[in-house]
Amino acid sequence: MEALGAASALGTLGLLANSKNKTLLNNLAVVKAFQGQLEESHALLLRAQATDGDEDEEIIVLASSGLLDFRESRPESGLDKYIEAMEKAINRKNHGLAFRAFCYLSREIAHIDDKAGVFLLEKIDSNIAKAEKRNITIPKDIIIMREQIVTSIRSIEAIWTAPTLSFRGLDDFFGDGALQ
Repeated sequence: MEALGAASALGTLGLLANSKNKTLLNNLAVVKAFQGQLEESHALLLRAQATDGDEDEEIIVLASSGLLDFRESRPESGLDKYIEAMEKAINRKNHGLAFRAFCYLSREIAHIDDKAGVFLLEKIDSNIAKAEKRNITIPKDIIIMREQIVTSIRSIEAIWTAPTLSFRGLDDFFGDGALQ
């Protein structure tokens, strides 16, 4: 929580000099959502949505809006926004951004469903292994996200009863058949 407070303070200072910076607005909105300050998060996301940015920034703000929906107990809407963000990233051939959105979505799902969290963690691990075989460096936030998912999984029974289903696309973000 101390790190979130520091991030919040730093983001607020950054916005003093760059009040229309879409990335700063988005990142501070995410921090506020993590802190449970949902009204502030919502206001910041509205400002980010109204600010010009490139297509990747638009995708990131969309995914962050999904995160806020999860935090506001609207998982269906959150899921829809994350899926839309992943689809847009894939259409732009930005598979790294799609994978990042998938990891953030997985963390939110793991908070509410252990078994689904285990299933999604397996997909993340599989994609990380494939990326590492291709010498793709895994960003630190993805590694942190993975650990947060592990922490969210509350029961060891969930590991033993995880679904063994396979969904097309979730198995290979970094391969030739990435989410077609």
